[in-house]
Amino acid sequence: MSSVWILSDRDDDEIEANYFAACLLMPTDKILKFMRLKLNDKNIKIWNGLDIARIQTTFNVSYDMTLIRLKALGILDNTLLENLKLEKIEKTATKLLNAIKGNSDLCKSSEAKKIPAEYLEWVISNYYDKLIPRKSLETALDFVDLKADDFADPSEELNEDESFDDLLRGMD
Repeated sequence: MSSVWILSDRDDDEIEANYFAACLLMPTDKILKFMRLKLNDKNIKIWNGLDIARIQTTFNVSYDMTLIRLKALGILDNTLLENLKLEKIEKTATKLLNAIKGNSDLCKSSEAKKIPAEYLEWVISNYYDKLIPRKSLETALDFVDLKADDFADPSEELNEDESFDDLLRGMD
């Protein structure tokens, strides 16, 4: 198997950017020091997913980036690389990080939804102006966990106000 096993569907620029990031975040001297001091010069041939998870947590990078960097440095051979990839699939990096009390948040995708306030204002105003149907409003608001019912239609409020004025006029 080639050394680009993880990068098969990526273009050359992305591969180069990922390699640069791996080099920047995981300098050779720091990796070697970690191996010596934290892994106690453990024989690389018996490394397991927990060892990779410890490196991942220390350098605050993904499991795959850790493997890429260790392979690029010649620390991992193809056989061990494949075994560690399979172990990750079998056990998942999250479980490995939890086992060493590492930062399992590194395995989670961001759940933050960022959309410009102008977008919400635009959607709501288009609904108020009867330019989009309620279903479109509901779909757009659902993306940011809001409900269409939270936004009163001003034309309905106006009709209620007019009815109230009619009642007041009737009292005169």
